[in-house]
Amino acid sequence: MEHLKQLYGAAALGVAAVLFAGISGTEVLAQDMENAANKTVQGAFEYLYLGENQDTNEVKIMIQLGDGDEIPESVQLRYHYEGNDESEIVEASQITERTVTFTQECDDIAKTAVLDAVTWLESDTLYTVEFQENQIEIAGNGAQSENTAVLYLADGSQKEITVSEEPTIEEIQEAAVQPTSETVVKEDVQVETNSDSYTGGELFTDVKKENWFYPAVSYVMNKGLMTGMVNGGFAPNEELSKVQFAVVLYRMEGSPEVSLSANTLSIPENAYYAPAIFWADQTGLLDGFRTASIKPEDQITREEMITMLFRYAQQKGFDTQERADLSQFADAEKVSPSAKEAVSWAVATGMISGEGKDRLLNPQGSASRAVCAAMITHLCETYMPDAFADIPIYAKANNIAFTSVNQETGDFTVTVSGITASDDVKKVEVALWRDSNQGDIYWYPAVAQGNGVYTVKGNVINHKLHFGLYQAQAYVTLANGLRIPAGTQSGTIEGSEAQIRISNHVNEVYDQVGHDLYACYKWVVDNVSYKKLPIPVEPKEGYTADQWYAVLAFENHQGNCFCYAGAFYQLAKGLGYDAKYVEGKVAMAAGGYGPHGWVEITKDGGTYICDPDMQDEVPRYNFYMQPANSPVIKYVR
Repeated sequence: MEHLKQLYGAAALGVAAVLFAGISGTEVLAQDMENAANKTVQGAFEYLYLGENQDTNEVKIMIQLGDGDEIPESVQLRYHYEGNDESEIVEASQITERTVTFTQECDDIAKTAVLDAVTWLESDTLYTVEFQENQIEIAGNGAQSENTAVLYLADGSQKEITVSEEPTIEEIQEAAVQPTSETVVKEDVQVETNSDSYTGGELFTDVKKENWFYPAVSYVMNKGLMTGMVNGGFAPNEELSKVQFAVVLYRMEGSPEVSLSANTLSIPENAYYAPAIFWADQTGLLDGFRTASIKPEDQITREEMITMLFRYAQQKGFDTQERADLSQFADAEKVSPSAKEAVSWAVATGMISGEGKDRLLNPQGSASRAVCAAMITHLCETYMPDAFADIPIYAKANNIAFTSVNQETGDFTVTVSGITASDDVKKVEVALWRDSNQGDIYWYPAVAQGNGVYTVKGNVINHKLHFGLYQAQAYVTLANGLRIPAGTQSGTIEGSEAQIRISNHVNEVYDQVGHDLYACYKWVVDNVSYKKLPIPVEPKEGYTADQWYAVLAFENHQGNCFCYAGAFYQLAKGLGYDAKYVEGKVAMAAGGYGPHGWVEITKDGGTYICDPDMQDEVPRYNFYMQPANSPVIKYVR
């Protein structure tokens, strides 16, 4: 894979790509795509799967398009070889529903290919996924072991997954949603957390060690200069506002007292950002680009961020004399006159070096939270490396317990208590799984019960109806946005898959028609259609015949007479009736007897036959609660 040394990705919305080896193309242009150019919409991708095919010299890219109801009319991939700006185009070789496949032989494995864009036409609109530079670096040939591949996520992170030699689309999709070892921290000691071990940016749900911004996010997190979002993420790609950046600088300065009455800014004095904005205004950091009213949604540009950092460094008395020649950048003329000195200083000190393969300054472009973290880290490590001590970051749950396991419904409760943390607790979550590969993992939000006690209500249905030894991992999200593993515990959940599966179906019917026997009988007649099946059907292991027939009726809404009888039997039994599921014979119109299933109910000393299958087939007769001694047709047990 040396020829695919660099691959450039984009932000996340809804396209998945799968690479194997090599890349080449043909000059193919779809006329309908050209006609839709005036409706172009920017798209994006969720993840990119890279695997290697050592035996063939060809590329295979599978792209799962985002949400939509239509099959795209045409899809194209545009790329260029490193050192050659001329783009080449390859058209999709197969489009199956929303999944697109490109297959092309490689013409020169010594070349490095760079993906530029993927475009597809849908409902007269041309969607485009443009790939950005330096997001994904792909190692040379042999970097991956056999049957493994790397899944690259849109935020720049990656994880190694196990795949077959020729993975299917379904295999890739399943691998994409499976958690990695980083998704849940498995601790060896029950409910013990080393507070000194959680000091990396990966504590944020959207930050991984492979991200270019990982060191900077880790730095600002540990120094308490930037915090996370309420959802436990850092939001590295989210654009930063002027007030948010002012808050960061104000925090760096130690949040000094400010005079709120001496301001000319039209902002609420009780706004969380008011002290920071007043301080930045009074110290001159906002000079030249503030308006009479600064709004929370006003985005900060790259040159504004650099200018404020430059002024901050000057106010601190740092040596800011270094300058660089901006003419080396193609868009240098776009730098505002008032910002040129600051931008020249930022280039000279290595704070910025230009974006993308064209190394553009992009001075008027917005600045993301990741860019902010990188610039702040550079300033601190360059000019004041010892100014900020690491803040304590920890969370620990003293007790995690499985309680209230209901073997009939599959419901269970996990209680988390005795939480101690380095900051206020915003929320608690519990990840639960039984499979060793976490294939049945499910995340539950915990509900505060008071006195530091949190509970989650789980059900084995969320875990593929698995029983046995479960693992619970508690996570605590602090007020600063960090989500920290706070302890683990194991617990056994026992029960019957058949019983729980049927119980849930039965309760769904009760919710629809109420707890009335005849209404349940009518539900079976109206919601199950006849389908010929082998007689008998071999039940799944762990199921009786009546249970398995009932499952077929409830879940498929079709089946033979035994399915009708099985479903109604379970409904009648759930209502408390003395019911029996019967497999016997019934008189045939053509003569003789044939195998048949029905339900017998004993009530007030009498026995009655209920036959929802015959009711469906011969609705002009009543087959509900027939006296067993005088039924409509002859039943033989």
